[in-house]
Amino acid sequence: MSYLLRPASALLLVLALVASACESMNSSNRTETGGDAALAREAENWKVKRISPEELLKGAVWAGDSLTHAAERELREEGLPIDSFRLKRLPITAGVASTLGATVAVVPMSRAGGGVRVSRPTAETFSYVRPAGAGKVWRAYFTRKGVAEFYTQRTRPLTRAEKRAAE
Repeated sequence: MSYLLRPASALLLVLALVASACESMNSSNRTETGGDAALAREAENWKVKRISPEELLKGAVWAGDSLTHAAERELREEGLPIDSFRLKRLPITAGVASTLGATVAVVPMSRAGGGVRVSRPTAETFSYVRPAGAGKVWRAYFTRKGVAEFYTQRTRPLTRAEKRAAE
């Protein structure tokens, strides 16, 4: 009779050890990665969101402003002129452009106009233009996906942990 009990009790012991190991791994992962706040943020990022065309245009303005301000700041830090040919090689600017699915350049324009202009030349692209100095403008093109992701990240509600960190 004891012969039949040994394998069963050994199996129960192994299952108990595996279950406790899995539980301890899960709890340590939560504390290392920010816990439930990180899970809540990830869940929020995976929700399907409907963005109107007007909101996408607003997102294109925000994305263009972020990209061109980052480029201006980096050019100033490097001591380069605003129409530098090295604009695409600057690491921060290239990183922001890559994230947004964008291309950016400073181009000559006879009438730069005042303010920012955003348009949607195709269903999948956005054009952003703003003055960059005498006879020059910043011109950037964004993918729809890059603008949509930027818009959702900018309008996503902050978690409690993020609010505490910002204070």
